Amino acid sequence: MSVTEPLDPPRRRALRRRLAVVAIGLALPVVLVELGLRLFDPMVTAEAIERERFSSDVLIATPDGDFALRPGARGSLFGTEAVIGAHGFRSPPVATPRPDDVYRVLIVGDSVAFGWGVAEADAFPRVMERELNAAPLRSGKRRVEVIAAAVPGWGMPHYLRFVEAQGRAWQPDVVIVTLINNDLTDLIDAQDQRPREKPFLLPAWLRWTYLSRVVEQTVARFGDRAVRSDFFVAIELDPERRRIAGALICQGFTRMKELLGEVPLCVMDTIVGHDGERLDDVVACAAQGGFTRIDASLARPDYKAVYAVGRTDDHPNAAGHKELARIAVEWLRAR
Repeated sequence: MSVTEPLDPPRRRALRRRLAVVAIGLALPVVLVELGLRLFDPMVTAEAIERERFSSDVLIATPDGDFALRPGARGSLFGTEAVIGAHGFRSPPVATPRPDDVYRVLIVGDSVAFGWGVAEADAFPRVMERELNAAPLRSGKRRVEVIAAAVPGWGMPHYLRFVEAQGRAWQPDVVIVTLINNDLTDLIDAQDQRPREKPFLLPAWLRWTYLSRVVEQTVARFGDRAVRSDFFVAIELDPERRRIAGALICQGFTRMKELLGEVPLCVMDTIVGHDGERLDDVVACAAQGGFTRIDASLARPDYKAVYAVGRTDDHPNAAGHKELARIAVEWLRAR
């Protein structure tokens, strides 16, 4: 029989059976591995998928190439729902002008002040509001209102732009800004003119499987990537780079205070290095810049066990937010 001679029907059927057996033999181990990964989830892939879905639900790209929260959006993360108000924040509506009987605290921040992974009632701005209203401040006002103007992924440039564009218009009596590790590292990357490193991602048509996600995570862990924490554990930076970033942060907060005028500005500084040192430039420039800096670090050896919201997510949980609220409330009462 020549190579071009067509197979008779019995031979074709036999060939198809052999090919089917080979395909099943190849697919079966992959299916079993996929089922095992979904059942045991050793790399906590479900958390990564949930975070991506939540970000897609609540975040939008802006015309200037940045990002913001989608007004009116709803999303669920770690079993808690986030509802975005018409003003574009996870916070109750803001009345303007401010009612005369309200003492207004404006919190400006990123995913921490947003309450990433916790219920809005457990996020530190809402905890602050409850505690302050339970025993009101000596301000002569009937109630305290805490506004959380926070967007996951924001940093110092966003804080400054928000205060410049909207901060004064909301008529706050005091402004509190959270300062965390990635505010520092993002400024260093910007100073080095180094774009944020994009994670290794497989094509979208492959990423629906847990097996493909494990490949991604393995490449990310063992690839040539510097590991730097984004939240409340200690970070390691050489003194010169830390000094440069500290000076940039100082400039940003000094400018923010100029924009706010007589409105008090407080920086909740959570940054701490492996050597236990703080950002000396921020500590030193607070008095010169006319703003207050308070120590709000949650860094501790057992941070992940005590305060992390997820197995692979270092954002603070409800206990961490309660501690942040305690620190902020103590400062406000001391004033």
